[in-house]
Amino acid sequence: NPFTAEKRLTEIDLGCNQQFVFSMQLRLPASFEVDHLPKNMLMMTPDSSFSYKVLYAKSPGTISFSQIFEIKRAVFTKDEYEGVQDFFKKMYALTTEEIVIKKKK
Repeated sequence: NPFTAEKRLTEIDLGCNQQFVFSMQLRLPASFEVDHLPKNMLMMTPDSSFSYKVLYAKSPGTISFSQIFEIKRAVFTKDEYEGVQDFFKKMYALTTEEIVIKKKK
């Protein structure tokens, strides 16, 4: 998380509008099964300048996982820092959710 400082003295310039997509598919050995998948989630700022979407799905022997992070506005004033910091804090907390698999009985 790049926004951990308590205060911001300058504007935030993220360069340009951006979208980051990460997708992964895991194939499980036949002797394992999914015990827990985190909930699908969409998080967005009130003005839609940032959004973060995470999707989980399972089918027999497979887990699919996708994250989409979008920046729709690249420049923020130092007065907007608290909102930017809060969004990134929540987003990074969601990235630590765990997929739990277990050996079949």
